[in-house]
Amino acid sequence: MQDNTLFADAISNIYVTGPLVRLELSQVELSTGKEISQQNLKVTGYVILPIDAFANAVAMQQGLIEKMLKDGVLKKREEVKPTKQ
Repeated sequence: MQDNTLFADAISNIYVTGPLVRLELSQVELSTGKEISQQNLKVTGYVILPIDAFANAVAMQQGLIEKMLKDGVLKKREEVKPTKQ
């Protein structure tokens, strides 16, 4: 089997077209003196899944996040309450 490993810094967009979900993968293009922003992302590929496979992948990711929170690998973000002005 051929190795088709891709690296992505981000999923820059998600499209639903009919029965398919298309994840747009991007990598950061670093420019000197600039902060990383949406403009620094270069689309490098796509992952296209049937909707049910996408839903299964999301459920797997949620399970992994819960495990990493439990194991202390990740910390839950606190909700930021709006300040009164």
